Amino acid sequence: MKPFYTSCILILMALCANAQVVIDSSQMPVPGDTIRFSTTNNMSGLNYTNTDTAYIWDFSSLSPSEEVLDTFVSVNATNLAYMAVYANPFDQDSKATVAQPQEMQTIPMIEISEGYNFYKNSSSRFAMLGLGAKINSVPLPLKFDNPDVWYNFPVAYGARDTSDSEFHADIPSLGYYGQQRHRVNFVDGWGTLYLPADTFSVIRVKSMVTYYDTIYYDSIGFGLGFNRNVTEYKWLAEGYHEPVLQINKQGQNNVSAKFIYHEPAGLSVKPLESPSPISMYPNPATNLLTIDLTAINESITLIVTDVSGRELINNQYPAGNDKIELPLEQLPRGMYLVGIKTASAIYREKLLKL
Repeated sequence: MKPFYTSCILILMALCANAQVVIDSSQMPVPGDTIRFSTTNNMSGLNYTNTDTAYIWDFSSLSPSEEVLDTFVSVNATNLAYMAVYANPFDQDSKATVAQPQEMQTIPMIEISEGYNFYKNSSSRFAMLGLGAKINSVPLPLKFDNPDVWYNFPVAYGARDTSDSEFHADIPSLGYYGQQRHRVNFVDGWGTLYLPADTFSVIRVKSMVTYYDTIYYDSIGFGLGFNRNVTEYKWLAEGYHEPVLQINKQGQNNVSAKFIYHEPAGLSVKPLESPSPISMYPNPATNLLTIDLTAINESITLIVTDVSGRELINNQYPAGNDKIELPLEQLPRGMYLVGIKTASAIYREKLLKL
């Protein structure tokens, strides 16, 4: 019966996903966000280019190789030189809403550290305004002449847009560094995404980005320029402030994936050999979840987390509760992990909130 039950749940999830998710400004990063991802360069056997409406992307075989943390901070937490440009109250067009620390690429004869990307989130779009970095120990704000627009809201199937951005900087004791970007965005699909730990209703954005970097060294009177072409595939889901899956392709063979895959340490246990004594219904659920605890005669702790590991509910119940009714109105649509902890065991189940 278990394989049949699992198949029914997957079919229900797919049917529930047959409506486009709505991605707007409320789904973008904010200061204080810390989002955990797994990464891999092994895309063997996975066709990530295919897309359609009501499509099913099955990436459940992705194997994580390492974890990364994306953090977002207030612009006022960055260097004063950056704040002068990106937190200027008299220049609202260039006033960023959030900053993201970055590991900077190395460039010959240039020491780069303490990098940030600066973004502006508005009701109409989410765009990168520029960068900030210490270049040869000098903090330099590298603001684009025009924003690099990542998403126009609402993100809707079939939408296309382009943006062109560039910055130029004179680097003390070195020379000149500049970058041009040309971005083409196309919302090319929506449907259901299966990842190793979870299932999501998603809409996909494909971005083709051309970078042209220019460097000139005063000391040797020599400069050079080079192109980079990157294709980004981004699967967006409601309730998450970054893509739940992003695959980047640069050149022919350089392909990498970053995806949500996290099980909280407090609930990370090996699967039980025997069936769980608890049951939850309905699942998928909308406003109310019922948890049957008839088989448990201990006090319990009920923990609900999102797939990034963020704890949303932590309630304790004394022994003798045969049934718990858990309101779900406060939870956005998406996938959650429900954990029941007793003194002797931990049980967990996945919950799909519609």
